[in-house]
Amino acid sequence: MNGGLSARVAALRAAFAHWVSSRWPGRRARRRAFESEGRPELALDAAGMAIWEMDAKTGGIWWSSEAGRLFGAPKGRGVGSTRLPHVVQRLHPEDRAPFEAAVAEAIARTGEVHRIQARVVQPDGTLRWLEARGQSWQDSAGNLRGLRGSLVDVTEIKRVEEELRRNLEEMRVITAVAECIADASGEDAMLQRTTEVIRDAFFPESCGFLLVDDEGALHHARSFHTPRRREELEPVAAGLGVAGEVAASGQPRRIDDTGPSHLEGETAMRSELCVPLKVGSRVLGVLSAESRREGAFSERDERLALVVASHVANALERLRAEEALRRGGELYRAYFTGSPLAVFVSDMEGQYLEVNGAATAMTGYSREELLRMSIPDLLVTEGSAEMRDRFAGLLALGAGRHEIRIRRKDGSVRHCLVHAAAIGDDRLLGFLFDVTDRREAEEKLKESEERYRGLSEASFEAILVHDNGRIVDVNHALCELGGYSWHELVGRDGFELIAPEDRETVYRTLLVEYEKPYEISVVRRDGTRIPVELRARSFPFHGQVLRVVALRDISERQRAEEIRESLIRDLEAKNAELERFTHTVSHDLKAPLITIRGFAEYLRGDLEARRLVRAGEDAARIADAAGTMQRLLDHLVELSHAGRSADPPAPVHLDVVAREAVRLVEGRRSETGVAVHVGEGLPVVLGDHGRLLQVFQNLIDNAVKFAADADEPTVVVEALSSAGGEATVVVRDNGRGVEPIHRERVFGLFEKLDPRAEGTGVGLAVVKRIVETHGGTVSLDSPGRGRGTEVRVTLPVPPDVGVAAGKDGATTAGARRLPE
Repeated sequence: MNGGLSARVAALRAAFAHWVSSRWPGRRARRRAFESEGRPELALDAAGMAIWEMDAKTGGIWWSSEAGRLFGAPKGRGVGSTRLPHVVQRLHPEDRAPFEAAVAEAIARTGEVHRIQARVVQPDGTLRWLEARGQSWQDSAGNLRGLRGSLVDVTEIKRVEEELRRNLEEMRVITAVAECIADASGEDAMLQRTTEVIRDAFFPESCGFLLVDDEGALHHARSFHTPRRREELEPVAAGLGVAGEVAASGQPRRIDDTGPSHLEGETAMRSELCVPLKVGSRVLGVLSAESRREGAFSERDERLALVVASHVANALERLRAEEALRRGGELYRAYFTGSPLAVFVSDMEGQYLEVNGAATAMTGYSREELLRMSIPDLLVTEGSAEMRDRFAGLLALGAGRHEIRIRRKDGSVRHCLVHAAAIGDDRLLGFLFDVTDRREAEEKLKESEERYRGLSEASFEAILVHDNGRIVDVNHALCELGGYSWHELVGRDGFELIAPEDRETVYRTLLVEYEKPYEISVVRRDGTRIPVELRARSFPFHGQVLRVVALRDISERQRAEEIRESLIRDLEAKNAELERFTHTVSHDLKAPLITIRGFAEYLRGDLEARRLVRAGEDAARIADAAGTMQRLLDHLVELSHAGRSADPPAPVHLDVVAREAVRLVEGRRSETGVAVHVGEGLPVVLGDHGRLLQVFQNLIDNAVKFAADADEPTVVVEALSSAGGEATVVVRDNGRGVEPIHRERVFGLFEKLDPRAEGTGVGLAVVKRIVETHGGTVSLDSPGRGRGTEVRVTLPVPPDVGVAAGKDGATTAGARRLPE
């Protein structure tokens, strides 16, 4: 309360005293008493003391300015206007009942000082801890007048106490975890007890550990506490979900509110805390805790969880290492005692320190006898000096492999293969294999193999021996056929040499042991394929059934067959073409012959009748028909020559050919007014300059002729982008166009879509013949009637000349318009 409020309180007290004194005897004395009370209040305000007083009958409360400030009382509230319910309403809900009980006890037990600590909600929403100390007081007649006391702000003390409590709780949790780790007999027991400690510390509905397996997935530990059924706990893939993200990143995550989408069902959780179990940079798993309460976990909880996770991770690493060591020791002991191989352990001087049962069986000595011996005692030739040198080399390399001879107790000599390795700084571990029988078998087998090898290498056919597809042996002819060396093929899967599309066929013949020859393709080392004729047969060898495969290269035979088939197809095509040609020629030549024959009869009749005028007309008709026949015969001769080149193939610059062709049709172009554009960068092709000039002259002449009816007649010659050793040039006009059904027909002999059009219909047939003779193709495309025509010519390019990019891709920078 400030000074102004104190003045108003004093004024109110004085008015109240005056009113009381005016109605009861001794009012002057009481007025003086009330006036005297203002002076202590001013003193209290000056001293900053938090004093309060409550009337027992009315419940009205008076307090000093400091008490009002601590309690967050509104400024300007009058004396006695605050009641006990108002005070209780300002307390934290959890502290209201204890506070009311403390007030009741102070009233009931007079003469004693009572204390109560409670949280007061300040107007700004913050909490302050206050300690109220109070004592009841009575009047001279012994009647209860009220309570008096003081307020002390203990917020900072409470904060220190809470911090200390939390620190003690954290230490208790860490100590409990350390005890669990120290007392645990195994991984499952340690995780079980640690999970119980976490449940007591964080009060989560779900908590426990998820451990990373060899595939990187997270699996819930057996001790994982959750309201869900055990069979519902599925593995968590790395990177998925909160636990998966923590395992993948190695960083903790704390979620205060998962959102309403996660609140469905009885097991839905609102907040989650997940920290990694890390040893260095390696993540062994995660510690997960979930709660149905929003914001259940604080930043302090996250730090505590990280400490617990660190202890658990180190304990897991230690327990797993101890388990691996224990299993390794048991495995070593089991292997050492039960191994069928002879095992020796010696010091660096060669003195035997331990041997197993197989070693005693191999040498004929007992274990006690061998432990009194050293390595040189068993060797046939080597002395101690040579053995020391070998030990020194073995110690430097860490391991070694040698073939030795040992003398058994009965005096017999055995050939042995020894594998030795250094153990620490002063121990050697050796394994001995008795290879005496194998050596004898190898000698016999060597003789047999030399005979077999001689026969195999002398064979002209490629021979391969395999065991269920695994190559056992090959001869030199097969190495040359595949381009491999013998060492590259032996031990390899034979199906890798077979073309993928033929592997199923070979596998089926292997299953049924098919022995008749059939044809497949094999893949050489450089990736090329060779057709072969294969024939296989099985035979027994050393208790196994091997299969011998003979392969014969049939490339030349297939090539000859392909040439024969190609010749047959060409001959059939020529015969068909000759038949069509004969039919067309006979049909088109008959027309002028019929005309000549008919008008010759008319001419004879007109001459006999002396009709000279009509006779002249008949003679003119005969001359026209003869001229038509002559033109047809000339075009037939031209067509026959089109299939042959006058000059040998050479590089031809199509830009030169195109411009020369434009000059040859200049007369028709000038007459029709058609604009001709020849693009720059036309390619260089391989062919006959004269024949290619004939091609482009015919194409440009046709384009000019049929573009003449357009509003702005235009013909364009340009290159298109090409690849694969070919170049494409297009001749395009904006004239009449061609219906789709007639696109192939126009290349036929004597084909004219417009009977009234000029020409005999041989031009495009000549173009097609010349282009195909050059190894190229020609095609016609048109959107339809009145929308122009485009003829594409594709020709081969010389091997050392690149294809000039055209319109679609590139270097044709523009087109030059020829002068009209």
